[in-house]
Amino acid sequence: MLAALSLNTSIFAATVNVNINNSFLPDPVVINTNDSVKWTWVSNDHNSFNTNGLWDSGIHNAGFTFTHTFPTPGEFYYTCTVHGFWGVISVLGQFTTNVNILGNAFDPPAVTIRPNDTVKWTWLTDFHNTLNTNGVWDSGIHDTDFAYEFKFTSTGTFPYLCTVHLFTGAVTVQAATVPPSVLSQPRFTPPATFQFNYSSSSGASYVVQRSANLSNWVSLKTNVAGGSSVLFQDTNSSPRGFYRVFQMSP
Repeated sequence: MLAALSLNTSIFAATVNVNINNSFLPDPVVINTNDSVKWTWVSNDHNSFNTNGLWDSGIHNAGFTFTHTFPTPGEFYYTCTVHGFWGVISVLGQFTTNVNILGNAFDPPAVTIRPNDTVKWTWLTDFHNTLNTNGVWDSGIHDTDFAYEFKFTSTGTFPYLCTVHLFTGAVTVQAATVPPSVLSQPRFTPPATFQFNYSSSSGASYVVQRSANLSNWVSLKTNVAGGSSVLFQDTNSSPRGFYRVFQMSP
């Protein structure tokens, strides 16, 4: 299962919790289609109201909760009509993972995605192709600046190669069959250190990835969890970025 957050504490997972006090926290929130947001009232006389009429919690007091599921992608602005503060929910469609084709390698050579995600290969040098040996896809041989995309609808590991230069790569497609990780306690320390905790199952393997644009994801670390929580630290983060965590299927 996938979970993620950004440096401004935007997070997405199966259900994201937002507290309502003097503001919506966290804000903004980034989720996937069919994920949910659960608002919890920390103080009195608030509501969560979408100006396009998609949801209206009504005005409630501390302890109340309200959940809304988002089946379609888009930007959804909402407000507390009593106090006038605003929030936004960004609902993403399927992911595209970018792979560059260098002179002698695919970069990165191995990627992990989910069903119905897409891999996009971009040629940075001439006379290459990307071909799955089982015939699932074949880009043909092309030159610099060409791009080829393939959408993966089934799970499994798909090896491929450049038949001209014989370097190889692999795409692993994993179904979300494990409990989602919960990402918490994000903290940015200037000039370039960002850290957060994610929930884990002891003995399970996790992959942390980073993106500047929610499109091109780079794997930063793979580890086996030693307990119920893992502290991750990136000492080369940018002023704004996004992180996601995969728990690898057994």
